[in-house]
Amino acid sequence: MSSVSISISDPDAYTGATDSMAASLRHKSATLLPVGTKVTLLFGVTRRIGTIVEHRGPIGKEGERLYRVEFPNGDETFYTELAASDFDTTL
Repeated sequence: MSSVSISISDPDAYTGATDSMAASLRHKSATLLPVGTKVTLLFGVTRRIGTIVEHRGPIGKEGERLYRVEFPNGDETFYTELAASDFDTTL
């Protein structure tokens, strides 16, 4: 009978991720946008400019980073949680 040991120092072994999946997760989590970064989002047919107010961590699909973003709208402000791939950082 054989036994399998899993090293805690090797998280890919624990999650069962393939090499390409593990590389993808590390790549998506590599860039951390600081709080205060201006971002744009296509909202309907217009581009809205917002500001990152919180980094939620790599808790999105396949480890993608999520951010809480503030968008001013006249007298009101609305907040939403977005994956890094949902907005653009170029203004």
